[in-house]
Amino acid sequence: MIEKTAVVISTNQGYAWIKSDETTSCSGCTSGGCSSNSLFSGMDKKLGKMQVSNPLHAKPGEQVIVGLPSDGLLKSSLLAYLLPLLGMLVFSLLGSEIFVWMGSSSELGAILLGIAGLVAGLRFSDTLVQCSDIKEKLQPVILRKNSHADEHIIDFMTPTH
Repeated sequence: MIEKTAVVISTNQGYAWIKSDETTSCSGCTSGGCSSNSLFSGMDKKLGKMQVSNPLHAKPGEQVIVGLPSDGLLKSSLLAYLLPLLGMLVFSLLGSEIFVWMGSSSELGAILLGIAGLVAGLRFSDTLVQCSDIKEKLQPVILRKNSHADEHIIDFMTPTH
């Protein structure tokens, strides 16, 4: 499960609009390619927020933990990357053989049908995602309310000697 801290901006009929809480994000690495950032890849960049399922009925202003099942992310990655590449490979091999059989350049056939295979693989993977349960698994959901947010405020306000 990939988890990220966010703040609820507004709620509406079982869903919540959230904004990524950048102050609590991991600072363990500087690569910027962390998988925790992939959770907010569907965020509306102009508005800086995204809609998630809200089964806990979180209220605006609350800090929450939002999660995305990693198995759904893995399946969608395989569909998005592997299927189009396989389509391109298979179609380019077929194109090469077909164009040689027709007496033309095998490279031209491999290029043309390879591009067609890439496009066909992208379309097919999109159709599979739309028709399967993977789409539901790719929907981020509020997992729990962040109880540690209040603890940090209390610790900060309590004087230490």
